[in-house]
Amino acid sequence: MEQLGQELKESPQDCYEQGIQALKQREPGQAVSFLEKARSAYEEKGEYQNALGAAYFLEERYEEALNAFSQACTLVPKDPAYLEDLGNALTALDRVQEAEDTYKRAMQLNPERPSPHLRLGCLAVYKQSNPFVATTYFTKAAELDPDSSEPWRR
Repeated sequence: MEQLGQELKESPQDCYEQGIQALKQREPGQAVSFLEKARSAYEEKGEYQNALGAAYFLEERYEEALNAFSQACTLVPKDPAYLEDLGNALTALDRVQEAEDTYKRAMQLNPERPSPHLRLGCLAVYKQSNPFVATTYFTKAAELDPDSSEPWRR
């Protein structure tokens, strides 16, 4: 991977791929640098927007993450993973009702996907202090993915 101080001459796709690699290595600052370059060339690519949102989120730049995730969801409205990322940013900003609505939209798009159920359970416990509702969501997530190694299952 090229150092940040050097001038990049890669294509937007190369910058995107390097940004994803930096995310995997938990180097969000470097990821932001690459992904902002990729996005500036192709703002209409949902995956560029969402990856940039993830990098902002890791840097705890939640408003910027929210904006990037929102744009990704506008570009690719039926991707439940993008909606979950948007919900995560809303949760981090303490916009609980909007986060809940967003996770429910993700769940409607793919009811067999366990992660929206899990996220709604976490939201119910940590932000809404409603363990009964949380148990319902956690149970459904466990039914959908009984082999999950998620730490909440232990």
